[in-house]
Amino acid sequence: MSAAGSDRMPPEAGLTALELVVALGVAALLAAVALPWFGGVAESVEFRSAARALAAELRAARGEALRGGVPVAIAFDPAGRAYGRAGTAAWVELPAGLGLQWQPAPGAPPGAPLVFFGDGSSSGGVLWLAGGRQSAGIGFDPLTGRSAALVAAR
Repeated sequence: MSAAGSDRMPPEAGLTALELVVALGVAALLAAVALPWFGGVAESVEFRSAARALAAELRAARGEALRGGVPVAIAFDPAGRAYGRAGTAAWVELPAGLGLQWQPAPGAPPGAPLVFFGDGSSSGGVLWLAGGRQSAGIGFDPLTGRSAALVAAR
């Protein structure tokens, strides 16, 4: 016997099998909740990146038309997967899961490109970028060539 009057051995350090199973269960539950959220964040970042690249190309095309005084056309893939300068081989493909829908101005033939003219006007139309639960639209005024953001109906 010890001086304190106890024959007990000190408890062993470590985890029991039950504690380990509970800890693994909690970790699995947290992962199941967090992983879809992280997937949504990655999807959102990809969407914003594609929207910024598209907006930059549209601004560059309009600027080029204004500086050069000549029409600059942006064409859209009928399948909604790519866009680029009409008449060139340099097309930008959208990431998987994203798509474009181009609606030329009334009276324009289906599939007509968006044209920015040297006087600042445009052919007009509406362009939608969509992916997952996100979408963004841009309307183009035929008289001024300026664009305006559109709110998507949910």
